[in-house]
Order: sequence, then C-alpha cells, then structure tokens
Amino acid sequence: MEVPESIAQLREKIQAPRRSVDTWYGRHVMRFFSIYLTRFFIRWNWTPNQATLLSLVMGLGGACFLGVGLWGIGILGINLWYLVDHVDGEIARYTGKTSVTGYFFDTAVNFFVQPATFFAIGVGLGSPWGGAAGVIAAFGNLMLSMIPMCEDSIRLSICRKNGSLPVSTVPEIQPNAVPGVMKRIFVFLHRVVTYPVFLLILTGSYLFFFVFRVMQMRTLMLVILVLYAGCVSLVWIAQLVHKILTRKLDRSF
Repeated sequence: MEVPESIAQLREKIQAPRRSVDTWYGRHVMRFFSIYLTRFFIRWNWTPNQATLLSLVMGLGGACFLGVGLWGIGILGINLWYLVDHVDGEIARYTGKTSVTGYFFDTAVNFFVQPATFFAIGVGLGSPWGGAAGVIAAFGNLMLSMIPMCEDSIRLSICRKNGSLPVSTVPEIQPNAVPGVMKRIFVFLHRVVTYPVFLLILTGSYLFFFVFRVMQMRTLMLVILVLYAGCVSLVWIAQLVHKILTRKLDRSF
C-alpha cells in the first residue's frame, strides 16, 4: 500500500487524536519513533492485530531476558513492546480497521506483558527477596487495572438490569475525603506506579548506572523493584478502601 502523506501529515492524522491521553513517555519518545514503523507496516499491508501480536512477542521476549538477568536486552525488549503498542493503534486509525475485538486483544496483551515484567525481574535477581518483590509488584500492577475493571463490571451489570446508564458526579478522589498532604502524596504515588512511568524510570536508571557504574546492576534492579512493590501496594489498597468507605458506586445510581 502506498502512503502518500509525509511524516508530518501522518503525525497529524493518526497521532494527534491520541495526544490528550498519551503518557509523557509515549507522546515524546514512543510516538516520535513509532510513526516511521507505522509507515513501514502500512506499506507492507500489516493489520493492527498483526502489530499487536508482534508487540506481545517482543514484550514476553523482553521479560524472558529479564528473567535470566540480561537486563539491557530485557529492558530493550519491553521498550520495543511499548513502541509497537503505539503502532497498532496508528495502523488502525490510518486504515480504518478498528474493531472491538482488536481493542480487546490490545488490552489483553497488557495483562500479559506488564505483570510479566515485574515477575521476570524478581526471577532474574535470583534471591528470595527479589522473587517476593516481583510477585508483589506483579500482583499490585494487576490490581491497578482490576479495581476499575471490577467497578465497570458492576456498572454494566446494573445497567443491564435497569436499562439505563448511571450518571456519576463523584470524583475519584474527593477533595475532603483525605487531608491535602495525603491526597497529594497519593496522586504522586499513583502516577509513579503507572506502567509507562515505571518503564521510563527503569530505562533511565539503567542507562545512567550503566554509563557511570555507580552501583551493581543487580542491586539497582532490586531497589527499583522493592520500591515499586511497596508503592503499588499502598496505591491499590488505598483505592480499594476509598471506594468501599465512600460508597462511591452506591452514589452513582
């Protein structure tokens, strides 16, 4: 397939619609490179699902390398997954081959790659502490997605019974629900434990310490993993407790 548009035109056509929701890492790094890969795939008539499948292979491959302690190759593989994760959507928007099934496949891939990253780092560390931190981090990463998905599932079930959509005016974190300082800390931690931010920190830390040799790479990976495991556990537990104590779902109907 011929792609008559220039790179600048392609960016405006298939990247601009996502700018408001893209992460900083996605918008400023991945989108910069992804457009060239997208153009190449479009010329070779790749479908969005084929790109998604490629991203899954790269992500799980990166996790395998992390699991045997090849940190640099593993981190590269995970970044390639994140890169191609942007490409499949760009192909879909350019070709018009968007589908609910494709969106489902793309979302499901995240549930394979993201927890696998943390578990693999723990395995690669080869120590009980590392393994435990990897399991806690992987579980916490899953809970970050599962809590809102459970909420949406409840909403959908009630909507099917009532035949109408709920109208929620309850903010996710109410201004008076927690003290101002605690709220700011929670918001900060929630941003830090999102996977794109973790990947940016992991990649940046690896490159910095690889160049300057400040500490052993295994020690660095253990520190990052333990910190993430602790922070993500605090965040998902706080989310769960907040939704239950404030009865947020009850006031949505």
